[in-house]
Amino acid sequence: MAARLTDLSGGYAGLPKTARTIQLAKRRHIELLQRRPEQRNPQLRDSPWDNSLKDNLNSFRRTDCAVSPDGIRMVATTISNEILMYDLRTRYKLAESAVDDKLTSIHFGLAGTQLLVNMNEGHVRSLSAATGPELVRYEGAQQREFVIRSAFGGPVEHFVTSVSEDAKVYLWRRQTGVLVAALETHAAGTVNAVAWHPTDMGVFASAGDDRRVKGSQRIAAWRVALQNFSSQWFLIPQGTGIVAVILHNIHYHFRGLNIISQIFWLLTITTLSLFLPLYLLRALLYPRQVARQLSQNLQETACLASISIAFTTIYQMIALNLLPWGHGWGTTAYAMYWLNVPTATASCIGIPYIFTKLEAPGIDAVAPSVFLPLIAALTLAAGGGVICTYGELAADLQVPVIVVSYLAIGLALPLSLAFDGVFLVRLFDKAYPAQQKVYQIMILCGPPGQASFALQSLGTVVQRGAFAAYDTSSFIGPSGTSTIATASQFLGLIWWGYATFWWAFAGIAAVHYSVTMPRALLRWDQSLTAWSLVFPWGVYTNAAVQLGVVLNSRAFWVWQTVLTLLLVMIWLGNVVATVIGSSTGAILGLDRGWGGEYWTSSAEEEKREQEEKQGNGQQEQNGQQQQIDQQQNGGGQQNRRHEADNDMRQR
Repeated sequence: MAARLTDLSGGYAGLPKTARTIQLAKRRHIELLQRRPEQRNPQLRDSPWDNSLKDNLNSFRRTDCAVSPDGIRMVATTISNEILMYDLRTRYKLAESAVDDKLTSIHFGLAGTQLLVNMNEGHVRSLSAATGPELVRYEGAQQREFVIRSAFGGPVEHFVTSVSEDAKVYLWRRQTGVLVAALETHAAGTVNAVAWHPTDMGVFASAGDDRRVKGSQRIAAWRVALQNFSSQWFLIPQGTGIVAVILHNIHYHFRGLNIISQIFWLLTITTLSLFLPLYLLRALLYPRQVARQLSQNLQETACLASISIAFTTIYQMIALNLLPWGHGWGTTAYAMYWLNVPTATASCIGIPYIFTKLEAPGIDAVAPSVFLPLIAALTLAAGGGVICTYGELAADLQVPVIVVSYLAIGLALPLSLAFDGVFLVRLFDKAYPAQQKVYQIMILCGPPGQASFALQSLGTVVQRGAFAAYDTSSFIGPSGTSTIATASQFLGLIWWGYATFWWAFAGIAAVHYSVTMPRALLRWDQSLTAWSLVFPWGVYTNAAVQLGVVLNSRAFWVWQTVLTLLLVMIWLGNVVATVIGSSTGAILGLDRGWGGEYWTSSAEEEKREQEEKQGNGQQEQNGQQQQIDQQQNGGGQQNRRHEADNDMRQR
């Protein structure tokens, strides 16, 4: 109910479970107000204190007041830096104390045993309500010119919150004074007031100079981790799967290597089976956030292709390992291949469309992760070669797989060359990937490396008589077998040479970055970027393994062994860093660990929506500008044609 008071007020405080309030009037006196239910406006009673002080300019002006939870005591602050305690039953002053700085607000704790005061220069202190001495000091908030307020809150008043002139709300632990969070809940300007929800102890609201009241809510650490669970986590099963394939196929074997390979395979299945439901749960609980990320974050979108890639390595290992248990496992791998065809194709076509239509980052922001959708299609082709080689399938089952696999190579490989050109333009324009993202350059080795393996393995299958046994045309028949097989394997050798360039280029970049910034290796536990090294390195190594088989070359046998040892070392380093980062929470955005306090604000959602609108507006503006430029260019060309015609007539 709105009320109009006859005297300007310096502060209010409500008495619990009553209709009475305390008003600090401008004329330096304190008034007790009673709101009658049958009247719209409050009735002002005479001040219960000495009436002679009403207009006495020598009396102390009160700046704020608060009433104890039991409604018995009232505390007030004065412009003279004093704290006055009154008994509301007898209307007499009980105690007074003084502090060093100017007091701007005061607040009673729920139990009535502590007082919380704000002072100039950003001091927030907890005082004993009985004796007055300082108990805890809370540092961090800024207060110089304006009145800002603080409050006890949270379960059993576990927290102290204070607003600040730097547009933030600060939270501390009440007993220790340790800063828990500094929430950016408002736009630039002073945040003036904060209040906790009376029943939900995990929610509070703040008001600021931006003329908005923003709600903030406590959020569990696991929810913060789930919100930050990005699609980059699928790089882990993707990289682990290729290590399993290489350890199974490498030329130099030792006893137990196949078992180690199968352990890697089980890790691939486990991690993919764990990460995929977690990502779906994130999409279910936070659909707007996931949709925003997929429409604006190029890397988030690109890494979805890793699901198809990891799935391919799983059924490759089925074909390599489980055939001794029965021919049915070959059929299982065959069925999984066809299940993966629409997924890999959609990744190769749909994700680049999202890049260009929704994200459109510009040349300077094209990241190496744009190659992942293309690698998904090339990995599909590589998987087709493996299941046809080891799956013991009939020719009528092999030929469709071979044809679709070659089509997948044609779908992705030429586009990867175009992307290579775009990325080289970025590098020549001095737009080098920043900090740890330099490891992502290794992804450029992925398309030619995987294409090399796919072409070699498919050529081997054709050479073994798959086309000759099918014999339905001059192309798919005995006459074309030798030509197709030889050409395919020869192209595999050529593409491995091209992959060598990017493997060496990315390796030099990674070593140079590690030498110039030696602490970079210590930050592997803070992101998953270094996992970008594993799979491209793996497909390059796997192509070398296949070349060793095709060429029967001792040099390739040795080189593949060296590459495999380095790959396993990189994988182990990433695993250790990821385990450490997961245990501390750093890799999941838990900067205060799993036991820390985390808060989410409505302002964060508004900020993300505003950024999305600005991004869409910028894209529209760029499109309109391009149309204007085209019209101007067209108009200029037309004017030049008219001028040329006039010159001809004059001549």
